[in-house]
Amino acid sequence: MHFSEPLLQSSAPARKQEAERRARGGNVSQCARCSTSWWSSLTFGWVDPLMRTGVQRQLEQSDLIPVPEDLAPELCCGQLWQCWQEECTRHSQNPLLLRAIFCAYGLQYVLIGLLKIVNDALGFAGPILLNYLIKFFQSGSQGGIQNGYMYAILFGAVSAVRALLGTHYSYLMARLRMKLRASLTTSVYLKTVSVSTAERSCFSSGEIQTLMSVDGDRVVNLCASVHELWSLPLQMAVALGLLYMQVKFAFLAGLAVIILLIPVNRVIALKISASSDLMMKEKDERVRKMGELLVYMRTIKMYAWEHFFVGRILQSRNQELKQLSVYSEVS
Repeated sequence: MHFSEPLLQSSAPARKQEAERRARGGNVSQCARCSTSWWSSLTFGWVDPLMRTGVQRQLEQSDLIPVPEDLAPELCCGQLWQCWQEECTRHSQNPLLLRAIFCAYGLQYVLIGLLKIVNDALGFAGPILLNYLIKFFQSGSQGGIQNGYMYAILFGAVSAVRALLGTHYSYLMARLRMKLRASLTTSVYLKTVSVSTAERSCFSSGEIQTLMSVDGDRVVNLCASVHELWSLPLQMAVALGLLYMQVKFAFLAGLAVIILLIPVNRVIALKISASSDLMMKEKDERVRKMGELLVYMRTIKMYAWEHFFVGRILQSRNQELKQLSVYSEVS
C-alpha cells in the first residue's frame, strides 16, 4: 500500500500538471541539495535559493523544496509499524506505544538531547563571562588589557554559538515531530482501513478523526516536552547555585516563591486537563453529528430537517467553545 498515491483518481490535465510540478520540484530539490556542504548545512544556506526567489516574486507551490525522503509518511509509518509489531510480539499482554516510539526514534531523540545539554551549558556561560567582564572593568584593567579583549570575544562567540545551536535544536526537533506525527496519523489511517466492520463500528468517525489529529498531536507534544522535564530542573539548580555565589543565602527567598507556586500550578494544570477532556468529548460529538448530516444529506433535504440538525450541531459547537474559553482563561 502506497500512502503517497491519491485516494481519488484525478483527471488527465490534473495528472499532467502534477507531473510538471514534480519535475520542477525535482530540479529545486537537486539544486537545494547540490550545495549541501558542511557550511551550508551549518548555516542553512540551502534555503537561500528559495529566499531569493521569494524576494523576486510571489512563491508558488512548485517553488517550494519537496519533502525529504526520510520525512515521507510511508517510510515513517513503516518504521513505527515495524517497531509496534515487535512490541506486540514481545509484550503481547500489555504493549505500549511509547516503547514502540522509542524503538523507532529513540536514538535520534537522545542525540538531540545531547545538543540541548550543550546549548543549556552555553546559556550559563554567557552570564559567567559577563560577570568576569564587569569585574575586569571594576578593577581598572589591573589584570591586563588582553583579559578584557578575551572576555569580550568569548562573550560574543558564546552568544553566537548558542543561537546557532538553539536554531539547530529547534530544526531537528521539528523534523522529529513531523516524522512522529506522520507515523501516528498514517498508522491510525492504516488501522482504520484494515479492521473489520464489526471492530470499526466500536468507534465513531469523530473519535477516529480525533485520534488522527488531536491525540496524535498530544503524543507529539508530549515527546517534545520530555527534554524539558530534565532541562528545566537542571537550569533552575544551576541558576540558584550561581545566585548563591552572588548573594549567598538571600537566594532562599526566590526558592521559597518557586516552592509556593508548585501547588498553585498543580491546581491550574488539573483544571486545564479537565477542561481539555470535556472539550474533546464535545468535539467528538460535533464531528459525529456533522458526519451524520453529510451521510444522510438527501434525506434531510427531502424532509426539510436542515434547521433541526444545524441547531444540534451549533449546540455541540457552543458547548465546545464554552470549554475552549475555560481552557484559554485558565491557561
